[in-house]
Amino acid sequence: LKRVFRQLDNLMSWLHNITPEKPIEAIPSKTKIREFRELEDAIYDMGNRSHKAYEEQKQFIENASHELQTPLAIVQGKIEMLAETDNLTEEQLRELDAIYTTLGRAVKLNKSLLLLARIENGQYKSTEVVDVKTMCDAIMDDLQEVYAHKQIHYYVTADEKHPFIISCNFSLAQIMLNNLLKNALQHSPVGGTLHLNICSNMLQIKNS
Repeated sequence: LKRVFRQLDNLMSWLHNITPEKPIEAIPSKTKIREFRELEDAIYDMGNRSHKAYEEQKQFIENASHELQTPLAIVQGKIEMLAETDNLTEEQLRELDAIYTTLGRAVKLNKSLLLLARIENGQYKSTEVVDVKTMCDAIMDDLQEVYAHKQIHYYVTADEKHPFIISCNFSLAQIMLNNLLKNALQHSPVGGTLHLNICSNMLQIKNS
């Protein structure tokens, strides 16, 4: 029985290693038992179908996100032009503002889907050395202008002798830090504070 079912054990081990994002490897088969060979063929076909469906789904998400970018941008532009006309009532302006806000969420969601698709497709594999403080400073230069109306007091505590250096994809690090800092500013009260504490192995963002 052990000899007969040894191939089944091998098949189970092979099956546990299947993941949709990886191409299916050949089954190491040496069995002469017809039923096991048929089972191997069926499982191999199932694994290939799963991998193909996963690849098609990734491609669909990326294509759909690309196609949505242009019409979303056009609609945003039309709403902005419409809001600038002189004969709109206050009620109509409020409605346009609500539409624009909802559309903004759709744009952000679309960008997130496109980013995830690109990550899954391995478009961000390249890495480089990134100084976290330098990147935060560059991002905050732009964000402080955007949120100047909130009058937030921003200050940084950093260990200049031991900077926080990481090896990562530059674009993804920029997106992550931009999101964290923007959220900290958005969710701070007017006249609040934003404090960055940076040491050799940590970035801490604290707001009011």
